[in-house]
Amino acid sequence: MQQFMMENLLLAAASAVGGVILGGVFLRIVAVTGLNHFPREYEVRVDGEVVFVAVLMALGAGALISFWRETENGHVKSGVPRFLLEDFSAWQI
Repeated sequence: MQQFMMENLLLAAASAVGGVILGGVFLRIVAVTGLNHFPREYEVRVDGEVVFVAVLMALGAGALISFWRETENGHVKSGVPRFLLEDFSAWQI
């Protein structure tokens, strides 16, 4: 279980770094093609606060995905945890 969580957190951190890099690239592309047509365009940037929030959100998502799996008899099984299904079991879709 610990290895599974570390893999998810590492994948989430790599995703955050990739997302910030792509965001910076796309921001430069938009800036070249006409960012000055947007209101308050001078405030749009990728800075330390953006990186911090992106990494925090990615690591939070990685941790939630790690805990999403439910253990039963020592084995990890995938799927939706029972406590989420109990409240919605009467709904007919």
